[in-house]
Amino acid sequence: MASLKERVERHDREIAAIRKLIQAGMKMLVKSDENLLRLEGDQFALRREQSAFRQELREQQIAIRQELREQQIAIRQELREEQMTFRKEVREEQIAFRKELRELAASQRETGRLLEAFIRSFRSGSNGHPKN
Repeated sequence: MASLKERVERHDREIAAIRKLIQAGMKMLVKSDENLLRLEGDQFALRREQSAFRQELREQQIAIRQELREQQIAIRQELREEQMTFRKEVREEQIAFRKELRELAASQRETGRLLEAFIRSFRSGSNGHPKN
């Protein structure tokens, strides 16, 4: 009978060991599930942050593009104004140049007229006085 009793005790010890293994495995499974849930929560938070970051980045890109467009428009307007100012200055200089050119031409005509009178006075020999 001792052998039967020993076998039953050994069997009970084996069953107790198996129970301990099962309980340890179940604890590990619970911890694994908890870790998995925490990881899923972290992953969800990360995706939410990534989405917010992408949205912010898009908004910044739009703002930068808008700012660049505004700068381009301002530069074009400034260039147009400078061009108009330059054209106005060129026209004014052309008008002044033409006026000076007309004055020079008039002066040359007067010089030519005076030179002809001077040459005629030498031909007549009267030193500008009429001959009697």
